[in-house]
Amino acid sequence: MSGEHVSDAVALLREGQVSSEELTHAALARIEQTDAKLNAYLAVTAEIALAQARAADQRRAAGDRVGPLLGVPFSLKDNIDTSGVPTTCGSGFLRDRVPDADASVVRRLRAAGAVMVGKVNLHEFAWGGSTENEHFGPTRNPWDLTRNAAGSSGGSGAAVAADTCTFSLGTDTGGSIRLPASANGVTGLRPTVGLISDDGVFPLAWSMDTVGPLARSARDIALVLRAIEGPEGVGPAAEAHRRSEPDVPHDLTGRVIGWDEEFASGGCLPGVLAALKAALGEMESLGAKIVPVSLPDTELVQKAWSVIHIAEPAAVHRELLRKHADEYGADVRALLQLGELLPATDYIQAQRFRSAVRSRTWAALRGVDVLALPTAGWIPSVLGRNPLDAVRDLTGVTTGLRFYTCFASMLAAPALTIPVGFAEELPVGLQLVGRPFEDSTLLAAGEVFQNHTDWHLRRPPV
Repeated sequence: MSGEHVSDAVALLREGQVSSEELTHAALARIEQTDAKLNAYLAVTAEIALAQARAADQRRAAGDRVGPLLGVPFSLKDNIDTSGVPTTCGSGFLRDRVPDADASVVRRLRAAGAVMVGKVNLHEFAWGGSTENEHFGPTRNPWDLTRNAAGSSGGSGAAVAADTCTFSLGTDTGGSIRLPASANGVTGLRPTVGLISDDGVFPLAWSMDTVGPLARSARDIALVLRAIEGPEGVGPAAEAHRRSEPDVPHDLTGRVIGWDEEFASGGCLPGVLAALKAALGEMESLGAKIVPVSLPDTELVQKAWSVIHIAEPAAVHRELLRKHADEYGADVRALLQLGELLPATDYIQAQRFRSAVRSRTWAALRGVDVLALPTAGWIPSVLGRNPLDAVRDLTGVTTGLRFYTCFASMLAAPALTIPVGFAEELPVGLQLVGRPFEDSTLLAAGEVFQNHTDWHLRRPPV
């Protein structure tokens, strides 16, 4: 019962078939059962969760106006502030940091009635692709405990996959929601930058950061998104900043999906590429038109993204690095020090290029509703092994773990990852990229696909 879809949990609670307290007890029991193996949680907030669950049940019994997620258990990446509960950012020297206010998204979730069961693990300061955290230990992949859960929101991906919560909030700068969604066989959305407030979220690279949900399905993601979207200072019920629930069609007739064969095949293992092409075939059978596209400047996009992704965190951490250099993990410290050596002219040129490539990309995608890309061309690496080395060994790709995910980040575009199959018995995710603020188009396409397939229903052996 702990692993219900968000939509199923909402229905069961509304119909009185289960109480929030029962659902929360089940989630907490599932955490106790699995987390010694997974290490997805940094803190389990059992007392807070049960108090919130009882309050939700009382509100429902009293006939109060019910929030859209009333009584639904969730987890939260530990770089998102929670009042009175430690928010460590996965850092050893922030282990005892306790914010005095909730992040905006947490306030919105409280207003919606959701129940927080815990804070989950991440790569230190959300800067890394494996969630092998030097201070709190690695999060293990529930499909294969010898492998990592990707990152940086690896705790969120593993927590949802292991049925310890109905959804989790992560953050995404260059792929940190989408990569764990793919690696753990769940669904994850990087929303359009600006759609969700990042107030109270520790920044990584502010021009690309965004908060987003991971859950079982695109339908679940849509439910969560409607509860948390909107600018800071606007209540979640303010109609001017909320989107009505779109009608989800029965099929994909009329949808045009772009696919760059050369780019996609250049960084994918054969098994991953086969799963992606099979998913596109399924979409075609549902009425979608798959058209060939040629994305411009792909190598330059990746290089410019790397410059921005190194420079902005170095600025964020400048004072902390002066005080705590020896307390950072070795990988994060090396990146920060590299960022401090980067010429300002490189950063400015990268941002200028970013502006130009947006125009060229949308011109190349004229007439295309959705761009399909791999999420990751690789499978999660064995724990303790440098994941970038594994990528080089397996595919010859030298541009990094975010070979495909950095594209949407540079475009400030929404991107949805959905599970579409397996390679070497590990999940494969397909990435759907849309135009800014057309998040609902992606979610509708994802929901149609999931209404006709069962990849998102598969459960890991743990």
